[in-house]
Amino acid sequence: MRYVDAYLTPNFGSCSMVPIVPRGIVIHWPGVAGQRPPAIIEYWQERGDLNIQFPGFAWDAMGPAEREALLLQILREGKIAPRRGYGSANAIVDGVDVYRTIPWDREAFHAGDNYPNFAHEAIRLFGPNPNRGTVGIELCHPDSTGRPTGDTMMSAIEVCVSLCREHNWDPLERIWLHSHVTGKGTPWGIQTHEGPCHKWFYENQDEWAAFKATVAAEVEHAA
Repeated sequence: MRYVDAYLTPNFGSCSMVPIVPRGIVIHWPGVAGQRPPAIIEYWQERGDLNIQFPGFAWDAMGPAEREALLLQILREGKIAPRRGYGSANAIVDGVDVYRTIPWDREAFHAGDNYPNFAHEAIRLFGPNPNRGTVGIELCHPDSTGRPTGDTMMSAIEVCVSLCREHNWDPLERIWLHSHVTGKGTPWGIQTHEGPCHKWFYENQDEWAAFKATVAAEVEHAA
């Protein structure tokens, strides 16, 4: 595994740079077979373009407190939305490469759909807004099943082990799928044409359990 620094420029739709205290990990998939990190990063960056709607919008000139206040106002009033909606993650895993797009201790917009109707256990563990309490990690996939390659799987495990060790998290409790947090693509959440997220793990719960068990074993071994 190797890290590739590919940090987003602070913006309204994908990279608020609002400080967070992470309390867990949420796993995602891009939903587009064969999509690579540069294309995903470009799409996320474009989500921050508000120039068409708000000429002179100075998000990059705001301090963290100003950004957080604006985001809270928007959540309450629902008046402003970037032209491509909200969305990002803190990292993208593709084979042996882990693209770091947003610092681990800064907010990514990855688990806020269905606000505020999140799973009760997710709220207990991560707080009322999971974006402010979790790290989001995307796993690239070569085909429509969503199944990551072996290298992508191993790199994702390494990242999760590192984060769990750093924060003293129990992997079996603190690593979640997007759909388990928000219900995305499930009967109790928002329906999408991509289906649940992470599709492969959601539809193959034995492999999801094995993924978390492998992380837990590596964390225990490294202790």
